[in-house]
Amino acid sequence: MSKTFLFLFSALFSHSLFAAPMIEAVIDDPLPVLDEQGKALRDVARSSLPKQAIEVLQWNKELDLVQVDLAGEKVWLDTMSVRVNPPLNIVTMPCQKLSTNLADDHQNNSTLGYGAGCAK
Repeated sequence: MSKTFLFLFSALFSHSLFAAPMIEAVIDDPLPVLDEQGKALRDVARSSLPKQAIEVLQWNKELDLVQVDLAGEKVWLDTMSVRVNPPLNIVTMPCQKLSTNLADDHQNNSTLGYGAGCAK
């Protein structure tokens, strides 16, 4: 009984582990629509796009493009023009190994930002 319950319970919440990336927001207006080689086909106004999140069908890691279905047509978008959640490409930085040099900071009169993932 408990094994069956655990299996059903895990199956209930496992969909979030395998959820497809979704485009939550469009940054550029107009949004450039690209072909599979990354060449611009046309521009689409942000107001003509769906208000709900758009599912990412494919990701071309080499060109950093995502394929989506817009009005029944599969097109490619630049990942710099849209906000994808969960992020497709996460760069891991060993924050504890990043050097900080007071002398360089003092002469430069600036600070180095490590990002939200680092607690420095």
